[in-house]
Amino acid sequence: MPMRAALALAIAILAAAVAPRGAAADPTLPCERAADDVIDVDGMIDDWKGVKPTRAGGADKDASFDLRCLVTGTTAWIVVDVRDEHVIRGSKADDRLDLTLGAGKPLKLTLYPGVDKLAPKRTLGGKAVPGWLAVEDTLQPAGWSVELAVPLAKIPGWGPSVATLALTATLSDGDIPKGTAAEHTIDWAGHLGFAGKTDLLATFLAAAKLPASAVTFDATADVDPSLPGKERVVAAGDRIALLTDQFAFVQLPVARALDVLKVELLDLRGDASRVIAARLRQRGGGGVRDLVMLWTAHHGQLDAIGAFEIGKEEGDRRLTSTWKVVAGKPWAKSTGNAKRVIEVRAQPAVGWDEDSYQEAPAPDAEPIAVPWDDDRVGAVLWIGPDGHLAAAPIKR
Repeated sequence: MPMRAALALAIAILAAAVAPRGAAADPTLPCERAADDVIDVDGMIDDWKGVKPTRAGGADKDASFDLRCLVTGTTAWIVVDVRDEHVIRGSKADDRLDLTLGAGKPLKLTLYPGVDKLAPKRTLGGKAVPGWLAVEDTLQPAGWSVELAVPLAKIPGWGPSVATLALTATLSDGDIPKGTAAEHTIDWAGHLGFAGKTDLLATFLAAAKLPASAVTFDATADVDPSLPGKERVVAAGDRIALLTDQFAFVQLPVARALDVLKVELLDLRGDASRVIAARLRQRGGGGVRDLVMLWTAHHGQLDAIGAFEIGKEEGDRRLTSTWKVVAGKPWAKSTGNAKRVIEVRAQPAVGWDEDSYQEAPAPDAEPIAVPWDDDRVGAVLWIGPDGHLAAAPIKR
């Protein structure tokens, strides 16, 4: 039976504005827009003329490097030009370049240059570099250089709204043949900055009057079926925001930010898309209730699709329910063949029984399951044909 949750949420859609810059921002490697065929990934730097470098290691001729970046609609191109008077391989302290790129679980690339009869060695996350990552290096008169082309869609944290992505580069310079320790280690840590992109996260935080430290969740996923690709979902304070080419946010119905207990993305359709879920704690009338609220999105706007209670508390009396997302096949008759469902099951009550529990069922969410119900032990929930949460009892 379909269930629409009457959720009082304030949704604000705001056009993107230029984000204010912090006084002590991390360094940024600019990624200028380029034509798709401007770079030939061969390890050389001749086709990077006119692209301004970002320097690490100063003027040291034996341990320093320049970073450059270009970006197309689908690819980030990065070149590292290493100055090194003695390119060393075949020792315990080989010359090596380590790059990490992206957010969350970033790409971790380790590169050893090819020298004499020793072939280049390249790994991504400790494994062989996959075919989608183009990378080549070559020796140069003053050291060595490496080029790579990374599909933007493969970079964790990237999305249409993303203006910057974290990048670190570390050069380990051996210098001594058959040496056992690096003579120099040069680090650069900052961000790729995509030309023409506004930092929507900073703009959202400014609009919500929240500091960057208020962010508790930041991930990309396909939550808006009407838009191509993935969107960025951010939780900060008592807000959840969706970042596309603009941003939308909801202010959660809690008394304080600490009552936003958890935000996550759920596979509730059984496809590549996700649903936003927030576990909240609400206080009032001498009691507390916990509930899970769910959102999807359409045309860049957040759309509340339902909620369900998982906890009630009054003094030392408690009701709780467990919940989990599971395959929908066992519930096909109840749900109309939903691929994924949420199972909510009542747990033993503390201090309450059928006679003493007098609360009316919640009007704005699927009511909490009670363990003394003779007919049901909980509920199975799924996204109904109308796009909102639907519910059926889990019978005893």
